[in-house]
Amino acid sequence: MIACRLYRAILALMPRAYRDRYGRESVSDLERLLDDARASGRSPTATALRAVLDLLKRLPVEWWAERGERANRHLHDNRERRLGGRERMMNLMGELRLAARTLSKKPGFTAVVMVTLGLGIGANVAIFSIVTRCSSVRSRTR
Repeated sequence: MIACRLYRAILALMPRAYRDRYGRESVSDLERLLDDARASGRSPTATALRAVLDLLKRLPVEWWAERGERANRHLHDNRERRLGGRERMMNLMGELRLAARTLSKKPGFTAVVMVTLGLGIGANVAIFSIVTRCSSVRSRTR
């Protein structure tokens, strides 16, 4: 059947980890579904096409998941092995220097960010001061 061959071809496009984990099981599930469809009088072609479409939906998801796992594994393994405590602090200082250089290149943006942060922090402190003051006044009167 063409749909079964198409299913196996799409399964071959899946990442190796997916094929190793679910490959044989997927094909046996498809064969079982086709046998059930034949036994119940439903169209096995429609069942196979539905399975092919489901697998096609999974294809990009699995590739992106595999790519993300590989990237995270690579970053975590390489970076954590290389960096000790002192190196991590030096890396942090480098990141802070980069942030300062980037912000100094755009003084208008930096000014807007600083004013916004200042107003936000000031408003937060003022609100919590008022709430604390009001709650302490009520507790004294009781």
